[in-house]
Amino acid sequence: MLFSQAKTEERNRVLTFYMPSIIVLGAAAIFFSAFRLPIDTLDGRFLFIAAAALICSGATIQFPLIKSRFLFSDPFIYLTLLFFGGEAAVLLATLDALFSSLRFCKKKISIVFNVAMMGLSTFLTAAILELCFGSIENLRQCS
Repeated sequence: MLFSQAKTEERNRVLTFYMPSIIVLGAAAIFFSAFRLPIDTLDGRFLFIAAAALICSGATIQFPLIKSRFLFSDPFIYLTLLFFGGEAAVLLATLDALFSSLRFCKKKISIVFNVAMMGLSTFLTAAILELCFGSIENLRQCS
């Protein structure tokens, strides 16, 4: 009984630090990306990719014998990252997470956390990609 209670208290301590930290960092990444978004590079192709991603938002396929699921909107977010840069991908991933979370989550804190987590993870992906390979625009021109 005491072990279970101690485990629950430890979990609560971690969550009281972890969730707010992710929300703050994710919000910072989202606002930073929105501020740096080069609007002049967005065109009809971006609108098509964004519409496809948001229509597929929340749709998944589960592979046999594996517990993980594949989200249909993920490839559209990666295409956005490669064609339009990290800022556009962060904002699209954020919208995708918002639409998916509104369908499946009941708690508002879960929705906010999911949106922040998706924005932060996409931001970090773009930053690491740029750190390893240089500008994403240069990477696109090499292919």
